[in-house]
Amino acid sequence: MMRSQRESGGMRGPMGWKSSAAVFLAVLIAHFGFCGETPAPTGGDAAAARAARMLEEKLQPGRAMPAPLAIKKRDKPPVIDGKLDDWDIASMTSVPENKNKNYGFVVALAADAERLYGAWIVSGGIPLLNMGGDWKEGFRTGGGVDLHLRTEFGDIRIFLTEVDGKVQAVLYRVADPASKEPVEFVSTVDRVAFASVTRLEGVSLATEATREGYIAEVAIPLKDFGLAGWKEKRVLGDIGVVYSDPDGTKGLIRSYWSNKATGVTVDLPTEAWLEPGRWGWIGIE
Repeated sequence: MMRSQRESGGMRGPMGWKSSAAVFLAVLIAHFGFCGETPAPTGGDAAAARAARMLEEKLQPGRAMPAPLAIKKRDKPPVIDGKLDDWDIASMTSVPENKNKNYGFVVALAADAERLYGAWIVSGGIPLLNMGGDWKEGFRTGGGVDLHLRTEFGDIRIFLTEVDGKVQAVLYRVADPASKEPVEFVSTVDRVAFASVTRLEGVSLATEATREGYIAEVAIPLKDFGLAGWKEKRVLGDIGVVYSDPDGTKGLIRSYWSNKATGVTVDLPTEAWLEPGRWGWIGIE
């Protein structure tokens, strides 16, 4: 039986074997930072060090659902260079990884009239690696940064990574009137389908390796995914990171700001699945 993403809500289909009752939102105290006699960090490493301190401070027992994330309007677009010199790192949102204390990220979103901008500072010791393969399955062939949103197009996913030094940005749409053939993701236990899966052109992605992981900075044209005009004051969504193995051949950890039920990395439909019932509010300021 195939189920569309629109039917999913916050639960899996009848063939899914993941039980929401088994998901515990645990908060673990993690320790980030630098050990030993190392020089004072500069550039990207300085940003990563500050992000690490923010992550440690955010790991407080009893913390439940995340506070709303903000998309901040900008008059002047940031330079997409992976440096984050024109971002306010202190106001970014820290997201500890709830299953592995050595991982976590700090993130921010911004926008102007034409583009959505994102900045991730990722801790975990592994740079952004993705050896690629089927471009529609980039979320399972290595690392990348991920954005889920409810837009005028319906629920969408944008997964961004680099393959062979080139930007790979893929848009997954739940509803697409122009598409006549859905794209399925199938395993022995489940099957899901998107109305369309397409490459995004005109996307900028810059990365910089740090001692703790990497920085990723992106710019995505708004017209490509249904937020042009900013008619709403807030939207449902999620934002995350897929961590790769050291060779960049597999996604090992899926970590998200709002959805914490993301432990499965061995089932293609689960990794592709959108779960809007577990999303949070993203305000547009």
